[in-house]
Amino acid sequence: MRRNTFLLDFPNDEVKGGFLTAVASNCLKPKADSNNSIQDMADALTIGDLEAFRKLFL
Repeated sequence: MRRNTFLLDFPNDEVKGGFLTAVASNCLKPKADSNNSIQDMADALTIGDLEAFRKLFL
């Protein structure tokens, strides 16, 4: 028995690109800003604050 199936496609490349951008930005969004965390770790090590450096991992 054949099912009634349909293939949906994008009407044009602009819609396809916009959809992929929206999906990717939502799925690939980091939970936290890693650049700030790395900079904070570097700052803590530079001033020798090992306790602050340790807390950044928790």
